[in-house]
Amino acid sequence: MIFPLFTWPLCFAHGFTLGAVSPAVVVPSMMILHKAGYGVKKGIPTSMIAASSFDDIIAITAFGIFITVSMNQAKGGIASEEEGGDSIGFEVMMNLVQLVAGLVVGMGLGFCF
Repeated sequence: MIFPLFTWPLCFAHGFTLGAVSPAVVVPSMMILHKAGYGVKKGIPTSMIAASSFDDIIAITAFGIFITVSMNQAKGGIASEEEGGDSIGFEVMMNLVQLVAGLVVGMGLGFCF
């Protein structure tokens, strides 16, 4: 049996897909601890819920970066180097710019509403 070999960027993209699922495990367990009264005085359950949300944002952003890189590197991919495609550094910077722009627009709309 022959197993297909994944490229490193595609492997990292799949890993961050699994990382984005972690709040589905953390949030219900922290709610159980919160209802039981464990760590409520120090705010541990609510801090863990907020941290898992932030972790989810990072996982989704990193997934976007790695899936873009893997699709650009694929044979006949989105933007081949022969066709004047973008470099990996450019793709990473564009994803970071999109993240910051989304944060600014979200904060602005949240303030307006």
